[in-house]
Amino acid sequence: MAEVPLPTPTDNQVPSTDIRDTVYAGAMLDKVVTSTELTYTDRLGGEHYTVDGIKAEGDKVVEETRQNLIPLSRQYMTLADAQADIANIPEGSTTYVRSADGNSLADEYINNGGTLEATGRQMPSQVYIDSLLSIIQQMQNQSLYRDGVAGFSFPVISADKRVIGFKNDGGVYVADVEIPGTDKIPPRDGPQYISVVKSKNDGRVGIGFNPKNGLTFALLDDDSVSYIADRIGGGGTIPDIRGQWGARVFNPRHYIGDEYNTASVLDKGSRTFDARQLSEGAQDTLVMAAPLATAIRIAFVYGQSNAGLGGSTGRIVNTAPWAFSTWGFAGVNGSSQQGTVHMSAASLTDFVPALDYSSAQSPAICSAYGITQRNAELGRDDPGYIAATAWHGSQPISSFYPNAQSGYWNYENAVTFLQRAVEIAAEYGRSAVLDVMQWIQGEAGPTGRDNYATQLNDLFNTILPGYKVATGQANDVLVAIWQTNMSKAASGENYASQGQWDVANSRADSFLAGPMYQFKLGDEPGTGPSTVHTGPEGRLMLGETYADVYSSIVDKGAWKPVQPVSAVLSGNIVDITFEGTPFEAFGAKLSIDSDWVPDTPNLGFTFPGATITAVEITGAKTVRLTLSAAPEASNRTLRYAIDAFDDVTYWPTRRGNLMVETDRKSWWNSQGVNIPRNVRHYAIRFEITVTE
Repeated sequence: MAEVPLPTPTDNQVPSTDIRDTVYAGAMLDKVVTSTELTYTDRLGGEHYTVDGIKAEGDKVVEETRQNLIPLSRQYMTLADAQADIANIPEGSTTYVRSADGNSLADEYINNGGTLEATGRQMPSQVYIDSLLSIIQQMQNQSLYRDGVAGFSFPVISADKRVIGFKNDGGVYVADVEIPGTDKIPPRDGPQYISVVKSKNDGRVGIGFNPKNGLTFALLDDDSVSYIADRIGGGGTIPDIRGQWGARVFNPRHYIGDEYNTASVLDKGSRTFDARQLSEGAQDTLVMAAPLATAIRIAFVYGQSNAGLGGSTGRIVNTAPWAFSTWGFAGVNGSSQQGTVHMSAASLTDFVPALDYSSAQSPAICSAYGITQRNAELGRDDPGYIAATAWHGSQPISSFYPNAQSGYWNYENAVTFLQRAVEIAAEYGRSAVLDVMQWIQGEAGPTGRDNYATQLNDLFNTILPGYKVATGQANDVLVAIWQTNMSKAASGENYASQGQWDVANSRADSFLAGPMYQFKLGDEPGTGPSTVHTGPEGRLMLGETYADVYSSIVDKGAWKPVQPVSAVLSGNIVDITFEGTPFEAFGAKLSIDSDWVPDTPNLGFTFPGATITAVEITGAKTVRLTLSAAPEASNRTLRYAIDAFDDVTYWPTRRGNLMVETDRKSWWNSQGVNIPRNVRHYAIRFEITVTE
């Protein structure tokens, strides 16, 4: 049949009823449906897709979409399956093959000239992510927090001091650098990072480390190490582990060109802080980098044998319990020095974790322990404490003046400790101050209440300004005075304890910390009347007691021990009223110690010339004595813990059983040390006149 020519259509508006237009439109519809051409032209000149044209265009869109979504497209069980289907993987495109390795779900391959080659990139498996999360959980179980951010500092440092770390989902964060698929993060801290370190012991790179042997755990393979190296670039390094820092140090790292190694430290108060280790310093020393209270405090003790290591009464703490917040000095035994030797400043080379030498424990170090633990209990920022002791056994007050006056080096040694504390602290970027000095002396006198008070006043006036100059601090140095122990010697009480009480009451810079009779002695049995040296349990107890004293002095500028206010006689009855900071600070009241200090006749009260028949606590702050008869007017002196009682091995003979027990639990008791469960403050040793 001959083909009928198409009529020429009109340019009438659509729709047109002209027969020419109708015939032309029918022909174009036939072309849309049956033609293999991709387009047709309508009667007005517009070009449109035929059915084949629509299909062709759709194929192009599908292919383009497939190219863009190729990682989500067809997956292959094996590399052989993927290679067999290479025709459906465009040149230069990538696809994924299921991985046999449990660490990844799928491995990425690229079509390189018709051959699939591994790119090295992987989709992490849940097994791998769970393993990373497990490591993170192990660390988080240690309650690591810093500035309210749970997690860890970045562990890997680039040449330009940028840092890189792993996220818990297997991704990567780099400080102030944008990586595709990750967020830009701040340069310092972030949550849930895994420390990447290198062991100096075996040169292996891994995640985290065992602080006891310096070896990494969760070792990384060579590809992982290369991956990290690529991201660091420019000569960056993975930090080495140096020294055995202990179980509570994480994320050791260093900054290139600095003199410090740094690490994140968890202390016993579950607080985390950044700490520094001098590159050439002691390997086990880490000092807080920048707590809110920037000045390190010096826990300094001055005085006789009970101030230092007198008696060599043993040590029961064998590892530094607060290794990262309490320190002593390298180069001197127990961070202490007697005045017969002029200590060299050059010998004090660095701080070391505070721990006494094997023969004794010092009040200074025990005090640093106690204050640190108290800060942890209160949730305070802990500035760190340097313990030091200048002491001289069996010496009167006169031996503690400068050398030109005393002939001994006690004062000069004290100044050396203070100056070196400031200098070494500066090496760590810190300052150091002495806010409170402890004075422990008196057994060697001088004798007499007034005489002792006069000399002690003069000593403080002489030495305290020098201590202030030694540290360069703005604030005056304050003093906490411990009432001396006295032996059961024939000479009896020398009344230094009462002179100490008088000094504390007369000076604005001095405070009576309390008595020492409740601190168990450590001298060997059989030494009899000479037994005066506090033992290791007693000194740990002293440290916890002093924490309350120190905190009150520093925070409030005030401290009063449990001391008498008045003693009023009515017939044969004496009513004694007490005062003291422990009452107000802990809402406590007077009680009788029946389980620690050995029982003492009349709880330690004596009334010379009269017989005490009964002692009872009548109120929160009051005690009543009943006498056998009304005393004569000439006999109105009341004593407590002054006169010697029965000689009990390891306990002072001049003691009492009156105390205020706080609600504070003793940390050392919880560690198995044989001391009372709660921190206690005992009534001071006193002699007062009874009034009517």
